[in-house]
Amino acid sequence: MSFFLDGAQLPDGTKVLFSCLSGSHMYGTSTPESDVDVRGVFIPPREYFLGFQTIEQASCKDPDTVYYEIRKFMRLALDCNPNIVEHLFVPENQWRISSAEWNIIFENRELFISKKARWTFSGYATSQLHRIRSHRKWLLDPPTAPPSRVDFGLPEDRSLMSKDKLGAFNALLAHYLTEIHRFHPLKEQIEEIMENKDYMAVVQKLTPVDAGIVKAIMPISDDLLEVYQREQGYARAKKYWDDFLRWQKGRNPARAKLEAAFGYDTKHASHLVRLLREGEELLLKGVLVFPLSYADEILGIRRGAFTYDGLMEHIGDIDSHFDALYKASPLPKGPNRERADEICVDVVSRSLGITAPSDIVKVYKKVKEVLKDQE
Repeated sequence: MSFFLDGAQLPDGTKVLFSCLSGSHMYGTSTPESDVDVRGVFIPPREYFLGFQTIEQASCKDPDTVYYEIRKFMRLALDCNPNIVEHLFVPENQWRISSAEWNIIFENRELFISKKARWTFSGYATSQLHRIRSHRKWLLDPPTAPPSRVDFGLPEDRSLMSKDKLGAFNALLAHYLTEIHRFHPLKEQIEEIMENKDYMAVVQKLTPVDAGIVKAIMPISDDLLEVYQREQGYARAKKYWDDFLRWQKGRNPARAKLEAAFGYDTKHASHLVRLLREGEELLLKGVLVFPLSYADEILGIRRGAFTYDGLMEHIGDIDSHFDALYKASPLPKGPNRERADEICVDVVSRSLGITAPSDIVKVYKKVKEVLKDQE
């Protein structure tokens, strides 16, 4: 059995800890045309902890609703995921649903905040920038035909390297990079970056592939490397064409008008600048304040306050900006995962009706100590 909350289907016996209006209604940037976004946290009934059933989230498209299972919410918050961590700072007068369990999490929100925000907020901002640039390129100079294998010096009727082999090559190169970085003088800094960007993702985005660098990292014949480069080049071109077709087919009419009027997607631009400002606030002050004090600026950007060139000048070099914020930030390098873990045990125990959650936490800590000693 189940029930529906804001359109999302949850199992009977679920304890909803928290709910709020998210997105523009939380930021203070909503307009009469704004969609309603609902976000929340829940604890499922005990069979989801003791049996085979699992649930990480429950969602609905209309309204845009996502309720996160508490363990997924806390994992993402500990990673400083921008879409998640901001809900730890929603003011109490904006809570639609609250609970004693949520109060415990809210009162300990500093455990989740760390310099990891440098990578997550810059990463999300850069993703918005990539969308803006890609859409602008499609708008001004759209591709007219799909790529041909012949254009890459490949036989038209067969593949010289299957997708599985391309994937295996990428995995092997990523493995070599992983091994090499362990002996690098900047090992510690590289590992911080790799907490949010793994080598597999880096390798998959290499374009074009530098033959000299690849051969310096791993033993590979010239013939195999040439085939890899051609097949990888075609695969990227095909993906670019497919992405263009999806964008063209799925464009929101209102967003299309904005792009036509200003030459770029101003809504993506508003999200980009918001992420830059939020990341700066979190890294320097350890908090996020809602509604945003700069809501008018974000609304202005959405309405086309900047030309495309003006926007590029306004945002500057994202990585350099966040590098400076990282150095100036008073936050710890990483979150307090151990204490957050204890709070999760405590909160879940309370919700499931265990009479002495503090004792459960003590036993849990003792077991962890014993296992650690045995390592």
